[in-house]
Amino acid sequence: MLSGDRFDLLTREQLFEKLDRQIQQKGPIHPEVAGTYNEIARLFQEEGRLDKAIDMLEKKLEIESEVFGRDDHPRMASSYHNLGNLLKDIAPSRQGEAMSRLQKALDIATKSFEDGHPAIAALNQDMADILYSQGKLDEAAQRYQQANEINLKFHGREHPETMAAFHCLGNVLFRQDRPEEAEKQYRQALDICLKVHGPDHPSVGGIFQCLGDSLGSQTKHDKALKAYRQALKTRLKANGKYDPATATTYQSMGNAFANLLLLDEAVNHFEESLDIKLRIHGPMHPSTGITHHSLGNVLDSQGKHDKSIDHFQKALQVCQKSFGDNHPSTGAVYFCLGKALNAQGNYSDSFQKYQKSLKVDLKVHGHEHPSTAKTYHEIGNVLNHLGKYELALEYYEESLGIDLAVHGGENESTATTRHEIGSVLDHLGRFDEAMEHLNRSLATDLELHGHDGHPSTLSTYLCMGRVLENQRKYDDAMRAYQEALVICLKLHGLSHPSVATVYHRMGGVLQHQEKQDEAVEFLEKSLELRREAFGEYHPGVAMVYNSLGKDLGQRESHEDAHDLFQRALRIQLKTLRADHPDLAVTYTNIANLWRLQGKFMEATESYEKARAIRKKVVFLMDDGNHYPSVRETNEKMKAMSSEFVLQCHDCNMSGAHKSLT
Repeated sequence: MLSGDRFDLLTREQLFEKLDRQIQQKGPIHPEVAGTYNEIARLFQEEGRLDKAIDMLEKKLEIESEVFGRDDHPRMASSYHNLGNLLKDIAPSRQGEAMSRLQKALDIATKSFEDGHPAIAALNQDMADILYSQGKLDEAAQRYQQANEINLKFHGREHPETMAAFHCLGNVLFRQDRPEEAEKQYRQALDICLKVHGPDHPSVGGIFQCLGDSLGSQTKHDKALKAYRQALKTRLKANGKYDPATATTYQSMGNAFANLLLLDEAVNHFEESLDIKLRIHGPMHPSTGITHHSLGNVLDSQGKHDKSIDHFQKALQVCQKSFGDNHPSTGAVYFCLGKALNAQGNYSDSFQKYQKSLKVDLKVHGHEHPSTAKTYHEIGNVLNHLGKYELALEYYEESLGIDLAVHGGENESTATTRHEIGSVLDHLGRFDEAMEHLNRSLATDLELHGHDGHPSTLSTYLCMGRVLENQRKYDDAMRAYQEALVICLKLHGLSHPSVATVYHRMGGVLQHQEKQDEAVEFLEKSLELRREAFGEYHPGVAMVYNSLGKDLGQRESHEDAHDLFQRALRIQLKTLRADHPDLAVTYTNIANLWRLQGKFMEATESYEKARAIRKKVVFLMDDGNHYPSVRETNEKMKAMSSEFVLQCHDCNMSGAHKSLT
C-alpha cells in the first residue's frame, strides 16, 4: 500500500473535484496538487487498477521535481519507492522499470538518511524481492542480508520486519539448493513469528510450510511431516479448508507420506488437496494438474494402474492446455503415463507415450541430458518386455552413452542400465557379454553402496543368477541367488515379497537340477510369502502357481498340474488386462499339458489364445511372427499338428489291420 502522505478518505469523484479546485486555485505545479495525486493513486491501488495508480504517481513525481527544482529531493524518496512497488506488482515485464525507480529511491535515501535507517532496509528488501523473482539469487541474498542487518539494529530481533528478512533469506537459500542453511533461517523466522504474532497467525503457517520443505529436501521426511502438520493446523484455523495455502500443505503432506512409503495416507492427502483445488481453481488449472500427477504416481506405486492412468490423463490435459505439447511438465506426464501403461502390460500405448516424452526431452534438454537418458532407458524396457531385444539394446546403449558423457564415468544410472543390457544380452544368448556388463554394474553398486547390501546390488545378483541359469551353470546361479537372499533378508526381513522372488528363482534352479523336492519347498515358501503380502489374487501368486504346475506336469501329476494352471489363470484374468503377456505364458503351459495328454483339440485352443495375445502385444515393426514367443508358439502348434496326424494315422492303421483279420 502507498505510503508517505496522509489524507482523508474520500471517494474518487470527490478526489477529482478536489484536484480540479486545487489546480484552479493554486496552479498545476503545487505540493497540495501532488498530494492529491497521491491520494487518487492509493484509491486506484485499492481497486486493483495499478496502471491508473502508476499514472497518478508519475504526475506526482513530475510536480515534485518542478517544486523542489531537482529529482532527488529527500521527500521524493517515498514517491519513487511507491512507484517502484507498483511497477513490480503490475507485471513481470515492468520489473526493470521497478528496479530503476527503487534504485533512485535508495540513492536518495542513502544520501539523505543516516546509515541504518529503516527506509534503506525496506528498499533493499523490495529490490531483493525482484531479484529473487528473476532468479538472481546471490544478489537477492546480499540485499536481504543488508535489510536484515538494519532491521536487527533498528527494530531489534523480535519485530515483523526482522522476521520477514529471515524468512526471505531462507527462501533464497532453499532455491540455491542449500536446505540446511535455509532451515536455520526459517527456524529464526518462526521463533520471532510465534513471539510477535502467536501460534494462530497466518504467517506462522507459511513459515512452518517452508520449514517442512527444507526438511523434506534433506530427506528428513518424518520431521517435515511434523512441520506440515503445524502448518495445516494454523492454515485451517486462519484460512479455512478451501484456501490455496491449505491445498498446498495437503499436497506437501502427501509428498512426505509418499516418500515414507505410507501410500494410503499419501493418497488421502493428495485427494484433499485435489478437492480444494477443483473447487477454487477448477479442473484445468496448472495446480490441479500437479495434484493429478502426484496421485497418479502413488496409485501406480500401489499397482492401481487403471486409476493412476486416469489421473495422468487428466494431468496431461491440463499441461497441454496450459503449456503446450513441448513443455517439460507435459513431457514428464507422458513419461509417467508410459511407465503406468508398461506396468499394466499395455506396451503399445506405453511405447507411444515414451516416444512423445523423448521428443520433448530432445527439444527441451537436448541429447546429452539425464532426462533424455532416462527416457531412452524406459523405451528399452518396453522393447525388452516385447522381446524386441536387438532394438531394446540400441536404446539401452544410447542411455548408457549419455549417462557416461554427462557424469563423466560410472554411476548409479550406468549401473542400472548395464543391468538391463545384461538382461537383454542374456535373452539374445550373448552370455559372456551379459556377464561383463553385470560385473561392471555390480562393481559400481559395491563401490557406491558398500557390501552391507543395497536394492541395486540385490537386483544385479538376481540378474546374474538368471544369466548363469541360462548357461546351465546351476551351481554358480545358486550362489548368485544365495548372495541375493542374504542382502534381501538384511534389507527386508523374512516376510518381504522380494524374499519370495529370490525363493522363486532358487526353486527354478533346483527344478533344472532335478532336485524336485527341494524345488517345491522353495516354491511353496515363495507362494506363502506372496499370499501373505498380496492375498490370493495377485499376479505374483499366479506366477508361483505356474512354476508349481510345471513341476507337477514333469512328474506326470497332470490333474494337479492342471488345477494349479487354472488357479493361475483365474488370478490373471481378474488382475491383468486380457492381452497381458503373462496370460500367454499360462495358456501355453495349459496347452503343453493338454499336448502331453494327447488332447490336441484342447491344446490347439489354448495355443491359439496364447498366440493371439502375443501377436497383439507386438505392435510396431512387423506382423508379430518375428517375436520369439509367437514363433515358439507357432512351432509348437506345427509340431502338435504333426503328432495329431501321426496319431490319426496309427488309429487308421489299427482299424485296417482289424478288418483284415
